[in-house]
Amino acid sequence: MMARVVELGADVDERDSIHTIGYECHGTPLLRAIKKGKTDAVRFLLEKGAGTTARGYNGETAMEMVKEHWVVDEIRKMVEEVGETEDKGTKNKQVIWVIPHEACSSSELASGCPLNTSRIR
Repeated sequence: MMARVVELGADVDERDSIHTIGYECHGTPLLRAIKKGKTDAVRFLLEKGAGTTARGYNGETAMEMVKEHWVVDEIRKMVEEVGETEDKGTKNKQVIWVIPHEACSSSELASGCPLNTSRIR
């Protein structure tokens, strides 16, 4: 799903907000993926050039967040290996990123989970 959103022109560093993602905003898709422990999502976003220095709503960057004790070791290693990278800014298209919450399976997302929707404007 994330690959398709990027294919459609999403900015991997687009800021989220309560208006676009709902509760639990983190700042960027990378920060959200780190916070949720989504190893594959972190790997994908870093491969696509996601910046690690943007500050989330709690004031931390990805580089700072991965130093927390609760972060998955594999995620910590990936982010530290990439090092500090600047975000690329935002594009004209607004894409709402979705990193599935634990209550949704991929089939529910495909059919339109009521808690996580993606739409392109």
